[in-house]
Amino acid sequence: MSRLYTIGGVDYPSVTTVLDCLGKGDALLHWAVKCATLYIRQNRGLGLSLDELLGKAEQNWKMAKEEAAGIGTEIHDLIEVYIKEGRDAVGKYRPEVTHGFLAFLEWEKAHGVKWIKSEMQIVSHVHGYAGTLDAICIYEGRPYVIDFKSSKSFYDTFGMQIAAYRKAAEEMGHTIEGTGILRLDKVTGEPEWKDYSKDYDKDVTAFLKLLDFYYHQKQRRLKNNKFVSAAKPKLINA
Repeated sequence: MSRLYTIGGVDYPSVTTVLDCLGKGDALLHWAVKCATLYIRQNRGLGLSLDELLGKAEQNWKMAKEEAAGIGTEIHDLIEVYIKEGRDAVGKYRPEVTHGFLAFLEWEKAHGVKWIKSEMQIVSHVHGYAGTLDAICIYEGRPYVIDFKSSKSFYDTFGMQIAAYRKAAEEMGHTIEGTGILRLDKVTGEPEWKDYSKDYDKDVTAFLKLLDFYYHQKQRRLKNNKFVSAAKPKLINA
């Protein structure tokens, strides 16, 4: 889903919208097939006609996606309250959310992390994109931009995403020395950290090239955005 930020009267594409230009490829296709076959295995013999069973199986990936997104949002909300207010949010949560939050607390304690910013909106006026980074913190004595993920593994676009956030944060005046992704396992409650700092130059270059593609090939109606007009091809007289 495309997301735009309107900042100072200018529409900017979000970091994730730009990354969506890459598509999900075979990984998403295989996951959707697995969702369908899982639904059939779990619900065959329960009185559904074949057409009903297949119809519901075809839509199962959407429900699974919405559930996963909901869990991820709840984990992020708990972390935001914890960082900004210094307290655990009160309430009862499904086990996956609790596991994710406990994984976050375990990682924070193990590394003595100090939080600087949480859910901070960023914008690059130089390159023409915006977004919301999860956190800026002091990790191992250095300022890092980090992103929290509740996915089952690390994906190829994560490095570009966190590099784009760092680039914009630096443009806005923040001193950043590292980037990383903290994966919070919803099943085991275990944290998994991946440091992307050494690949920053490569990742930010790749993102900016993709951003250029977005403006050249994914033309959108972006109010007052100079990068759209700059990307329009010039007609050459024969």
